[in-house]
Amino acid sequence: MRTLSGTLAAELGLTLTRPGYLVELGFSSTMRLSTLGSLSYNGYSWYPADIKVAGLSRNEQGQQAGTLSIGNADLDYGALILSEGVADKTIRIWSVWAGAPSEAMPEFDGIGDDAEINGLRVTIKLSSGARRYAYSPRRIIGPQTGINVRLPAGTRITVGGMTVTLGASSR
Repeated sequence: MRTLSGTLAAELGLTLTRPGYLVELGFSSTMRLSTLGSLSYNGYSWYPADIKVAGLSRNEQGQQAGTLSIGNADLDYGALILSEGVADKTIRIWSVWAGAPSEAMPEFDGIGDDAEINGLRVTIKLSSGARRYAYSPRRIIGPQTGINVRLPAGTRITVGGMTVTLGASSR
């Protein structure tokens, strides 16, 4: 059970409150966005953005999921997703109250799994950080990643003291 600070208790006691979210996106340059406009939290500046958080959940194994939708009116977020991708990028979300930003509560700490750019919004599927190790490989070497020549099946490659034998292509 959490003990509420005086600031948060006062905020929650108001007739009208303004809840919101803080979202940290781990791109090459970390982005810190807020649904409550510009504010300071944890020593960082958070900038206003059109953010919608939906379906945050956690199962009995502690795996998290949900979706994050960001307004893309100037196409910047879509361009960022297309250039850097979203798979395995760290994403953290806190719920926050306008009158008590220092009392932000962690809601999600995981990674981006997939993204969809649809009109004026970018929607990112969120997943537990533990998922990054659930599937191997996360990226397949082939024409879609710019590699057009494949070594024949049965070729042995030594990497870090481990020998890998290439199998037949399934594509």
